[in-house]
Amino acid sequence: MKAGRDRWRAAAGDTAEALVARLKELLNEEQARDMGIEQKNFVKYRDWVIAAEAHGVEKPWPLTELEVNTLDVLGALQVAQLLAWRLGEKEVECTRASLGKFIGEMVEEMSKAERKLYLVSAHDTTVLPLLVAFGVHDGLWPPFCANIAVELWENQELVDRAAEIGSAEAEEDRFLVRVVYNGEEKLRMTLGEFGELLQHKIPANWNGECGVGSKLLSRASGGSNF
Repeated sequence: MKAGRDRWRAAAGDTAEALVARLKELLNEEQARDMGIEQKNFVKYRDWVIAAEAHGVEKPWPLTELEVNTLDVLGALQVAQLLAWRLGEKEVECTRASLGKFIGEMVEEMSKAERKLYLVSAHDTTVLPLLVAFGVHDGLWPPFCANIAVELWENQELVDRAAEIGSAEAEEDRFLVRVVYNGEEKLRMTLGEFGELLQHKIPANWNGECGVGSKLLSRASGGSNF
């Protein structure tokens, strides 16, 4: 986590410095401190501003549309940097520790003979890391009511073909995975390819890799997300 914060502060740049100066003009010293503005922690203030706008609540501090958009983008970048977004093996390591257990359970459920429809509710700070894990994060914060649909389709033509010619390859490829984010298709591949995409992001021993304490371990290892 400390490494992620350091990455964020190094990547923030002049735009973040300008926003810090602007917010310090609008907020009193106590408010700025509580929001973490001096440390370029924009997530807390961003949540407040975006929620106020979504519900039509008048903001006590005037921000232009450009400033709100800048706050939104920098907040997303801040979380993405904590996840080592686009940093190769570091990103994989962060994904394994944060969502790897959930991803592994999801792929396992999709590979079972009997499949169910699952509806999972989560915060935007779970949606964003999942987009990073899928490799489709666009650099923006998930909007209100953001949703990710991981769909599993069966190609009946391939099922029939596999039965006719006895092709194991056709049998394996009969399932297609689509990842749809807010109504827009982001990924389309076979189930096998989907598993390969995520395989290195699934920890073989989540408890061991995360090194969690005994209290958290008893809660985290006791069940499944599905």
